[in-house]
Amino acid sequence: MISRNLYFKLVKQDFRKRIWCPILIFIVYFLSLEVRLLMETEKYLKEASEYLYGEDFCDIATYVSHFFFGREAWMISIVTCVVAFLCGISGYSYLHDKTQLDTYHSLPVSRTQLFWSRYLSGMIQFFFPFVIHTLFCAGIAAGRGAFTIETVSSMISYITLQLVVFVLAYGTTVLAVVLTGNIIVSILGTGVLFVYSTALSVLTYLLSDRFFHTYIIYGNRLDAWLSEKIWCFSPLSMLLRLFARPNNTTMAAAQKFYKYDTSYVWVMAVAAAVYSMAAYFAYLKRGSERAGTSIVFHVAEPVIKTMIVIPGAFWTAVFFSEISSDTASDRWFLFGLAFSFVTFCILMEIIFRLDIRGAFMRKKQFLFNAVCTGLIFVVLRYDVTGYDTYVPSDAQIQSCAISIQQLIPLTQNVQVSPFGFHHLGADEYRMANMEIQGNSSVMELAQKAAKEQQIGRASCRERV
Repeated sequence: MISRNLYFKLVKQDFRKRIWCPILIFIVYFLSLEVRLLMETEKYLKEASEYLYGEDFCDIATYVSHFFFGREAWMISIVTCVVAFLCGISGYSYLHDKTQLDTYHSLPVSRTQLFWSRYLSGMIQFFFPFVIHTLFCAGIAAGRGAFTIETVSSMISYITLQLVVFVLAYGTTVLAVVLTGNIIVSILGTGVLFVYSTALSVLTYLLSDRFFHTYIIYGNRLDAWLSEKIWCFSPLSMLLRLFARPNNTTMAAAQKFYKYDTSYVWVMAVAAAVYSMAAYFAYLKRGSERAGTSIVFHVAEPVIKTMIVIPGAFWTAVFFSEISSDTASDRWFLFGLAFSFVTFCILMEIIFRLDIRGAFMRKKQFLFNAVCTGLIFVVLRYDVTGYDTYVPSDAQIQSCAISIQQLIPLTQNVQVSPFGFHHLGADEYRMANMEIQGNSSVMELAQKAAKEQQIGRASCRERV
């Protein structure tokens, strides 16, 4: 009983100690919800004819339930991620101070109770201000005659979504803080965890587009690729997938698409639970003597370096090649790769050692990462996997497309992308919409081009 009472006292004490946090959150959501809703409804009343819902005009009740609490939820999701970052950093910053850490661990409570009391306190600081402001928004909507039964359902879904987004970002932040022993490194670690899969996915796209001549995404290009093929194990990737519009739809259908992907919210909820439990178990294993160091677990150090140095080097190489001339892009790519690799290795060692004298330590790790970087470059540069010369078998082909530039001029067509509208050129339109079936000549042409190692543009979709 004593431990349980002390457990709830810890929640209250933490809430009082960080009273500035819920006050700041209250102000942020006031500006993001009530003020924004008032501004948007006033704008709607003046420009109602410009608001469309499919091919029809959108009334104010439809706007509130389908847009403010629907499609436009991504804006508040960004705010919620920032709030989660603030709660996570401020709530577990005591892990970086040996004196505070010893004080907390000397209390007659288990580490489990200490961890979850802080975790619950952070959730309360977000949840109550957010729900209060959402209810105020309902009152504003009712005052404007825009509150219906459908609005109630949208509000409940809206609150649930933001709670899941908060827990996902909150768990990610807490995990970064627990794995590190320094506030600056915790902030950097949170940023890396939050965007890592997105950055890795985009880098894969850029490298494939640069080195593989037959790697061509027609239609909406990067937009379509991000919505369909992005790796989703980081919060940013999940948010992009959640709010992506359906691909290859008409303009009217896209305008009527007001809802985020509700089925994907469950995936995010599972990911939020995984990040939170990972932070909890890391907290149990965390050594108190590691406070003040850059990384808490030595075994994770080489893994983190490899995960940062290699993608970072290729990102910089792509940057140098893009800003250089076409004739010199290959040379600048190599320069950027070598220069950034050495720079990232030195910076990582300084960050981990918190001493500039540690810049040239861990020579074996440096050599290992250098070999991995070189192998990746060789595989991409010389197409070791045979990507450009691969031709699927007849049994794998559903349909083919072929385009010969300037053969049949076509006007541009508008196609909806997950994040807006995209104008298709003639070449893109043919490759995205042509479906040749049962024509052996097309496959013979592809096989001949692959055999002669010539570059061709063909699109083959495998049977599902």
